[in-house]
Amino acid sequence: MNILSIFIQLLGSLAVFLFAMNLMSGSLQKIAGSRMREILAKITNRPLRGILTGMGVTTAIQSSSATTVMVVSFVNAGLISLAGAIAVIMGANIGTTATTWLLLLGLGGKGSAISLPMCLGMAALCLLFAKRDRLRSLGEFFIGIAILLIAMGLMKNAMPDFSQYPAVLNFMGSLSGFGLGSTLLLILAGAALTCILQSSSATLGITLTLCTSGLFDFDSAIAFVMGDNIGTTVTANIAAAAASAAGKKAARAHLVFNLIGVALITIALGPVTRLVDWGTLVLFGSSPYSCAAAVPFAIALFHTFFNLSNTCIQAWFIPQIIKIVNWMVPDTPPARPGDPRPSHITAPPTN
Repeated sequence: MNILSIFIQLLGSLAVFLFAMNLMSGSLQKIAGSRMREILAKITNRPLRGILTGMGVTTAIQSSSATTVMVVSFVNAGLISLAGAIAVIMGANIGTTATTWLLLLGLGGKGSAISLPMCLGMAALCLLFAKRDRLRSLGEFFIGIAILLIAMGLMKNAMPDFSQYPAVLNFMGSLSGFGLGSTLLLILAGAALTCILQSSSATLGITLTLCTSGLFDFDSAIAFVMGDNIGTTVTANIAAAAASAAGKKAARAHLVFNLIGVALITIALGPVTRLVDWGTLVLFGSSPYSCAAAVPFAIALFHTFFNLSNTCIQAWFIPQIIKIVNWMVPDTPPARPGDPRPSHITAPPTN
């Protein structure tokens, strides 16, 4: 299998993957209708309520980027406070971990043999007996899951057997010889890939596929996933480019939250990897350091731990995060009496 063929297959499977994610997100937004917006609009400054709302919405629409962009728009419109928006963003980071576990089904994990037929069967039932638009949208959602699982299988099959390419394995192995430098390099690579793809779920899918193929070891994949969490903040910041200062602050808060989280986990990387290794050994039955098949499960477990722990820690420091984003995005000062104003524009004549 030549490089061009591998690239074309990977690009095609990635396109199918992104289509499935878009189908799932769109169908669930149609199911929720205006209710989802009403839920977000009613959020108060209570962090727990905001976190639970962000977690629930993101789990439903399978897109933390969509949730954060929506939050930016609500802050921009003055419907929710900045503190409430930060809480929702924290919950969105937890909700996106559900996607990681879903992706494992497409990589031959436990239960994958029945997941695809089950999703297609549920979709068929919903579409055959659909008398309402919401039931039809639910059928589309199950179709989206089925396509997602197929795309993950295509990505897995497109990856070559890297044991036949010692030069590639040697290169990847050389990246792990620089200690903290290797971690930072892979964090930057994960962030860059997510910025390019504009989808953290796509980057996670690629990471899990690389782990399954043996190209990424456990430590490399952890650093790549941390970079993915930074790169996913780009979407909201792009959406906030034309927003008010309040909307920009909400987008910057997402970036600050994930940067602090990556810094904290990087400082405590040794204990964290040992904890995830122990959890994988207990839950999966094998260690990611001794069994390559356990690495994707360990990465999903790490992704969940990363977002849960960061939310539990930083939820107590929302006022401090607000101070940081206030410094990053100063409020637009009100017009003063001496400011220049239009002098030749008059009101239209009245009839």
